[in-house]
Amino acid sequence: MNIDYYLAMKFDAEKEIALLVAIASLFSSFATLLSAKIVTEIESLKLHVVSTVIQAITYGLIGITPVFTLAVFLVALGDSALIIADSSLENIFTNGQEQKGSIIAIAGVSWEISAGIGKLLGTAIFSISPEAPFLISMAILFLYATFWASKLRFEPIVAKTVDILFSQDVNAGAESAS
Repeated sequence: MNIDYYLAMKFDAEKEIALLVAIASLFSSFATLLSAKIVTEIESLKLHVVSTVIQAITYGLIGITPVFTLAVFLVALGDSALIIADSSLENIFTNGQEQKGSIIAIAGVSWEISAGIGKLLGTAIFSISPEAPFLISMAILFLYATFWASKLRFEPIVAKTVDILFSQDVNAGAESAS
């Protein structure tokens, strides 16, 4: 998404965009350095989905935030998540995991969503409401992430985590009762 363009329009802050670019570049540099390690430790497709959800949340928050400084940090977070999502997608392409064919093609759509709403379409959407491009991007990214989450079986991971947390609470309660 052309975030700098939309923020310049939303906050009428063309000069301050240099600050946005500098901070986003700094965070992106850290994300690039960390992405190689993160991608090797976490299953790539799950990491891709989680990074996409983070992008969706940050785009939504950027759309509703009234403060330019907060928007700058949200952009930096979203850019970092985009880099990690892209790195995990590259890992899927290069390592030849069991995800082949159409799955890889569908995963490639995420880059287009994130890079996505062009200035012409975005300006038309922006004329409806300054928040609209961000909220539409958020909705599209959530739908995309939901599609992948349904394919990846996150449920057993969540259930196992809840079981572990619940068993610790029960044990702590039993010990305090004695």
